[in-house]
Amino acid sequence: MKKLVFTLISLCVLILGADEILVNHKDMKMCEKPEQCCKDYKKENEINDSLQVDKITTLYRQMYSAIIEKDMDTITKIFANDFVMLYLNGRNMNKNECLTAIREGSLSYSHVNHDDIVVTVNGNHATLCGKSSVDIESHGNKKKEDLHIQQDMMLEKRNGKWVFTHSKATTY
Repeated sequence: MKKLVFTLISLCVLILGADEILVNHKDMKMCEKPEQCCKDYKKENEINDSLQVDKITTLYRQMYSAIIEKDMDTITKIFANDFVMLYLNGRNMNKNECLTAIREGSLSYSHVNHDDIVVTVNGNHATLCGKSSVDIESHGNKKKEDLHIQQDMMLEKRNGKWVFTHSKATTY
């Protein structure tokens, strides 16, 4: 009888390719202790999220540096093509309008200090709330103004890289 059962099971494995279905009883007993054989996916996700938070925080800092230095290549890379910004003056600007404002100096910072950066990651989407003190140079005027700007931003991971998709700037 045992031989017949074994033969039937072996035949099923060959026909169905179900060799993964058969589980050794000893292996099954071992998995009753999750700390020995099961991955801690929650811990892995927390580590991955922490790495993503660091990448996004760095990207936020790079954005301000690029605006100060008028590094258009960096800004072009980190703003998604469908990027939209609601700026302090209430004006909605798309990516090209932002690039023009930076290039022409109507959006110009000379110095920045980051007071607080809070990032939340959810898969390939993230939000960032950045509070930064910036020295703004008024367009056509060398007078500098110190403003506390809060950027509420949305990001998306596209082609393996984080990009800013939306920003709302307010003062705090």
